[in-house]
Amino acid sequence: MTVDFLIDNTVEVLAPEMTGDQALRIMGDSYSAVLPMLDAEGKLLAMVTEDHILSFDLELKLEEMHIPQVFPALNIKNHFTDAIRILGQTKLQVIPIVDDKLYFKGAVSAISVMEYLYDSGSVDDRGASILIEMKHIDYSMSELARLIESEQSKILSSFIFSDAASDVLQLSLRLNTADTRHVVATLERFGYKVFDFSLKAEQSDDRLRDHIDSFLSYLQI
Repeated sequence: MTVDFLIDNTVEVLAPEMTGDQALRIMGDSYSAVLPMLDAEGKLLAMVTEDHILSFDLELKLEEMHIPQVFPALNIKNHFTDAIRILGQTKLQVIPIVDDKLYFKGAVSAISVMEYLYDSGSVDDRGASILIEMKHIDYSMSELARLIESEQSKILSSFIFSDAASDVLQLSLRLNTADTRHVVATLERFGYKVFDFSLKAEQSDDRLRDHIDSFLSYLQI
């Protein structure tokens, strides 16, 4: 699945002839401290940051502010996981998407990624999540899927957390069932270390009620 599914159509673009003051107003309206700047043909020229603009006279045009033309960007052919990786690495709110000739095709935002993950069912309230810890050499998604499906459950989504300095990885799985007890028991029987994040509704309600009661008691102090 390519990054065009993640394009955020609310992301504004800047033009070289805009003044710093105009650009800051657009950034403010967009709630973003970084926005793409395009030339008259629609090619990506640079990513303009609020901090860079504020280091110049705001009456100057952006093209006079020596904005670096080295920027992170995604090709329209990139996989959507590349967008998540670059957003995480750069800590930017917006990443531009371009074609092979640098023509601007849109932008991915942290918000559009979160909306996509939620709409896809990866992190919504259906089912429950478990975390499996294992060595790299023991990782086999096909084997895990077989064990989980043997308990009449299916994997909705998966995320791998891996540290290059360690031989251990963590695999987060979202399952289509809220009761993961049988799945966890089966995985543990086959030697996997499993952390279960499922919580029955009544347990969740009790915990929330305890938090509310504690907070109300605190307010009465």
